[in-house]
Amino acid sequence: MGWIHSTDDETHDMWIQPLFVDEPGTSASTMRDGVTMIGIGRPGEDAWRPAGEVIAWQIVCDCERNTGELRSHRRRWASRDRWIRVPSPSLEDVAAGRVYADDDATADLDWREDLIEAAKAIWRHEHLRLVDVDEEISIALAAHRAAAVAIDVAIARARRAGRTWEQIGYAAGMSAPGANSRWKEAAATRQQLVDDLDTLITDLDGQVVSAAERVGLSITAVLAERSNGGHRASVADVQATYARMAPTPP
Repeated sequence: MGWIHSTDDETHDMWIQPLFVDEPGTSASTMRDGVTMIGIGRPGEDAWRPAGEVIAWQIVCDCERNTGELRSHRRRWASRDRWIRVPSPSLEDVAAGRVYADDDATADLDWREDLIEAAKAIWRHEHLRLVDVDEEISIALAAHRAAAVAIDVAIARARRAGRTWEQIGYAAGMSAPGANSRWKEAAATRQQLVDDLDTLITDLDGQVVSAAERVGLSITAVLAERSNGGHRASVADVQATYARMAPTPP
């Protein structure tokens, strides 16, 4: 069993790999004459070894990048540290890298929730937080541009509400002529976006009330539109984008 993490152009498949004293095993296992066997990835061979010979495990990730060509780019990452197999449950200490498993259990540790969570933590800390840096830059730039749009929307909304340039300039910390020069054109061109956002606010039925929530909606809607190929964002698009942006609870 694997655990998947996907970005716009990459897929990462994590699993726990059994290790023998002289070679790694695969995720394949079977029974032969009552003995659990683990597959060995030797080229051109159908090779198997008894699961009881496993001495350790490591966290691996099969990474695939979609390059837009017929053949995608594949690579494999492996954790720096290994879990050493110990002969007794009393010697187990997962945090210290010591794991107990009887001979039949070495092929598949997925049934142990504590080991799965520990494996995911290693995967995230050592691997995933580094592979997403390109996407992080792209999203941060998109958020920066979306924030600029949110300012335009706020100014357009203020003009629609009858605010003068002097009042807008005061709120923005600049003179009336400065505010007029900076946002006059944007205030005129963003009126349709204000209408679209007001429709979203209505559809969200009371979830967006405060000024801060309206700004957040503006930014999220622009990011959702970007993810949607430039098409107007629906409520579902906005909610999906917000869910992706929200931190995962610990």
